[in-house]
Amino acid sequence: MSNPTEIPAISMDRILTARQLALRIALGGLVGSLILMFWEGSGQLLRSYLASFIYVFGFGLGGLVLLMIQHITGGAWGYAIRRILEGAAGTMWVLGLLFLPILLGFTDFTGMIGEKHLLSGPDPEAHPVIRLYHWAEPGVTDHDPVLAFKSVYLNPPFWILRSAIAFGIWIALAQVLISLSNKEDKEPSAKARASLREWMLSISAPGILLFAITILFISTDWAQSIEPHWSSTMYPVIFGFSDLLSALAFAIIVLVHLYDVKPLDKVVSRNHLRDLGSLMLGFVIFWTYISFSQFLLIWSANLKEEVPYYVARTTGGWELVTMLLGLGHFLFPFLILLFRETKRRKEIVWKIAVFILAMRFVDIFWQVAGGFHGGHLAIHLLDFSTLALLGGAWVYAFLGILSSRPMLPLRDEREGDSPIYGV
Repeated sequence: MSNPTEIPAISMDRILTARQLALRIALGGLVGSLILMFWEGSGQLLRSYLASFIYVFGFGLGGLVLLMIQHITGGAWGYAIRRILEGAAGTMWVLGLLFLPILLGFTDFTGMIGEKHLLSGPDPEAHPVIRLYHWAEPGVTDHDPVLAFKSVYLNPPFWILRSAIAFGIWIALAQVLISLSNKEDKEPSAKARASLREWMLSISAPGILLFAITILFISTDWAQSIEPHWSSTMYPVIFGFSDLLSALAFAIIVLVHLYDVKPLDKVVSRNHLRDLGSLMLGFVIFWTYISFSQFLLIWSANLKEEVPYYVARTTGGWELVTMLLGLGHFLFPFLILLFRETKRRKEIVWKIAVFILAMRFVDIFWQVAGGFHGGHLAIHLLDFSTLALLGGAWVYAFLGILSSRPMLPLRDEREGDSPIYGV
């Protein structure tokens, strides 16, 4: 390549084609969601939007955390996907904008849109206010002592403030790390580059701690508080770690689809894929461990405040989704990724990553929709149209960031390791 700072035409063509497709999907999802809102109701629009947002949000935040992990560990696997992780982390401000419609869950959305359906007309028994969270309903604390006790924490102004602070921290971390990476690309002095790498490491270490703290609050606010009487100390761990799994699977998909273009074709090897596949296998196993641990603790304690969470998700059709998660989110990828050669073959490993991402959405749907429709499985078209809207919009932003920079770090010290790393 004559100019290492430019992206090859073939790579740019692929990215532009994918970006145009993502934009069409996003626009189709937007139009579909607006139409379906009058069919399925504005309340369902908010509930579906929340589930889809939490799913898509995992790509951005998970990418940021994996980026910080690779700055700390310095593994060769990080060199192969560093630009992808930086692109995902760079979308945190976009996710902040996409988060704003969720705030309509604290407004009189019915008054603006109308809770009606095209076939049945207005519902005379519909509540005049639509909200995502039961604890935010006016007067709910007057007859519920548990929610009255929790109202110091669970109240709309404080909820919004915590989300704003968390997004501020994530966006700041992402932008600082990307800025330092850009400086590393342009810095000719080896000593100065070493100093920049020290800065990235020094930021990443406390950054991971900040991630752990913020995800503790955010997982409680966005998802766990859908059922405000239920609580689990394991849930923030599951919520946060799931984002890492989503981001890793997405990074593998992008890497494989750019595997044969310059400069990736000269650097990325089958052994890189093996390492990433092994990491994905480890993430799948750990997700299974922490998810089953939460279930085992609740089952053994048998407390009336905790058991309803699983009762609601194992009755009325939800038991099928629960079984699907056990088989699809663990057993199937586990058995395939156990084999060394499977992880080295790009035509297989990316398909497993796609399957895992599909199971990730099922898991988010199980968590979020199970809280709204517990004991009765309900699947709505809005679940898919909002996913198309948010997923398309996020991929469009991600590819825009990815295409604005070289496909590989220009002066990463791990570049010299690639020749001995295998072909």
